[in-house]
Amino acid sequence: MSKRITSSRVNRWAIGLGITGVPLAVLLIWFMVSLGSITITGYSNDTLCVGSESSPCYAYINFSVNEDIFIYPGNWTSTPFYTNPKPKSVRMYRSWGKGWREIKLNQSCKGTWCGLSNSKDKRKFAFAFRGGRDYQIRYKVIKTDPTIDMKWGYDKVDPVFLGINKKNILPKLISNNVSLTYGEAIFEVNNPFRKSIDAEDLKFNFYKDKIGKYNVYINYSEKYKVPIYGKITEIKSCFKIDNSTGLNSSYDCSTTKSYIQGYKNKYKSSWKKIDEIPKGLHKIKLVANWKAKLGKQSREWVPIILLNKTKFKLSNDIILEKSEWAWWNSTWTYKTNFSINSNVTSTLTNFP
Repeated sequence: MSKRITSSRVNRWAIGLGITGVPLAVLLIWFMVSLGSITITGYSNDTLCVGSESSPCYAYINFSVNEDIFIYPGNWTSTPFYTNPKPKSVRMYRSWGKGWREIKLNQSCKGTWCGLSNSKDKRKFAFAFRGGRDYQIRYKVIKTDPTIDMKWGYDKVDPVFLGINKKNILPKLISNNVSLTYGEAIFEVNNPFRKSIDAEDLKFNFYKDKIGKYNVYINYSEKYKVPIYGKITEIKSCFKIDNSTGLNSSYDCSTTKSYIQGYKNKYKSSWKKIDEIPKGLHKIKLVANWKAKLGKQSREWVPIILLNKTKFKLSNDIILEKSEWAWWNSTWTYKTNFSINSNVTSTLTNFP
């Protein structure tokens, strides 16, 4: 059997279920699932993306087709899945060979890649999903605002295009430690851009008690070599005199020695002073020092990332400030007297 699907048919089905405000091309996927015509086999998860022309968001969904399905041109929206807020533009593709071909549901198919049998096939469907085949669909999405989180989904398929905001770019505080003269914090920075974020674009504001100096480090995998040992045996026979017979007798006196036959690479986690933050998720360490003093001390540190609109091809500069992690509190409020048993006959006070 086969299914023939038009936009009006999907629209009537949606009205019958009371579904409103969802683009028809989204409902097309749900409709095919409800008919048992396709089975979803995989889809991309939450993705941190800019959603600009130079750095689009991409989503992927795979499904198996259980019977031939013919989609006919009609009043299909250009948005092939439900999003809130809606994107600036969405383009839909299918994998074809080593590349991708765009699926345009508002016009008739013009090649075998979209389902025609051959060049003489004059049928007027927009796309044909063939039964027994697997398909990979890709969506290219441009956002109206790169900072927003954009939800997209097909029923149970419900990932999010994560926006360029402080929640996603500065996602996690790993540790935050403080002593009387020292503070250290380790946190994550997620760079979604192809270009690196320069070290000078990661800044810190400090509030309340003063900071003497601070340094910033980035975690990296340091490569080092370890030797690979082999063994070599020198076969040798030795002789000794048998005291009972006075004759020479032989015995095995072979020796085995180790030698370096090569090296292999290993990696360890290390820190270096930051010069840039490449694309991807990275650990950053902030280390600050100050002078000790009596009483309670409170210092607040706030990381700030500056994203230049020209460098990253954004419509506006973006400033991300994470104030939720801002605390380094310590206290030195105890006094004790004690004597030092030495030639120094002094008594120290105010010693922790």
